[in-house]
Amino acid sequence: MTAPCGPIHSLTGVRAFAALWVVFFHFRHNVGVVESIEFGPLVRRGYLGVDVFFVLSGLVLAYTYSNRFERDSSPRAFIEYLSLRLGRIYPLHAVVLLAYALLFLAGKAGGFTPLDPRITGIWDGAMSVLMLHAWGFTDRLAWNEASWSISAEWFAYLFVLLPVLRIFRRWGPVPLVALAAMSWIVLCYFALNTARRSLDFTYEFGAFRCAVEFFAGYAVYRFAEARPLGPRTGDALAAMALVALVMSVRIPGVEIWLLPCVSAFYLGLMARGPLSEAILGNRPVVFLGEISYAIYMVHLLVRIVSNAIMKKVDFEPSTGLAVTLLSVQIAAAIGLAAAAYYLVEKPAREWVRRALARSRGASGTPAAGNEAP
Repeated sequence: MTAPCGPIHSLTGVRAFAALWVVFFHFRHNVGVVESIEFGPLVRRGYLGVDVFFVLSGLVLAYTYSNRFERDSSPRAFIEYLSLRLGRIYPLHAVVLLAYALLFLAGKAGGFTPLDPRITGIWDGAMSVLMLHAWGFTDRLAWNEASWSISAEWFAYLFVLLPVLRIFRRWGPVPLVALAAMSWIVLCYFALNTARRSLDFTYEFGAFRCAVEFFAGYAVYRFAEARPLGPRTGDALAAMALVALVMSVRIPGVEIWLLPCVSAFYLGLMARGPLSEAILGNRPVVFLGEISYAIYMVHLLVRIVSNAIMKKVDFEPSTGLAVTLLSVQIAAAIGLAAAAYYLVEKPAREWVRRALARSRGASGTPAAGNEAP
């Protein structure tokens, strides 16, 4: 399915930084690292990288599918869309779950426990297989703990995108932005008045968190479509929004500022400014953006294996060791993600596209524009 004006490379590139933000957030507690490096507030707020993905997902899917669903809102079109989304996220999710199961069985056979026994329950595993583990059916993060966000995205794919495209297509951009802002205020009020006092919902309200931000991404798309910015204005807006986002992580209650900053940032990127495209749209960054889903899905495997090794090694904590170890772990996560992308994610996605093309009797495969995270 073709995006209206082709892919925006900077939107792919920004996924790389969002994924690495989450990786640093998780790796800061790794054995050999936590003892020697004191990370600042930017890394400690790395759980917000998931929110960057959720807003981007709503934006990119609206950008990719809104015109298509206006032309064809039949059940077949919706099934085709779900098939593409499922082909995008599920094969790698299943393979990583299998890797966790093999780690668990290897631990049982070898008399060691690479996985915390609290995260390997049968019910939690079943919910993970069905991608329902961010819908309130579990009471913990389990198995591949990072995959809760894939469950939340699946909820948005099923229940948010098509109703939003149908119900709000006649709304102007300003009322849409106002509704997105009100929804965000409700979410933040709820988040900051829970025991966590943060937006870091996962298994319990992850689907709610995603749905609000997914809708915000749709509102950004509609605003950019109705009131496009010039390239240089877009660059200036993106730069100011990014600076505001980085500065806001030091502020208590940062969550309330997150969505305005991220939305303004994406609105700027939609203008395809030369600076944004040069920084976020260059080949190395775009490549990391293309494998960002795989980075996100496999990085905790790297953490588990690294921690198991480091717990059996005598070492003297030092900053040099910590920096070296962290660099090796990040490189390993990227390398494993690249392998997963080329061996699992990309072939599965292309197989689904070919299958859909054959079912339509078409000779080509549907283009997807920017791939949502």
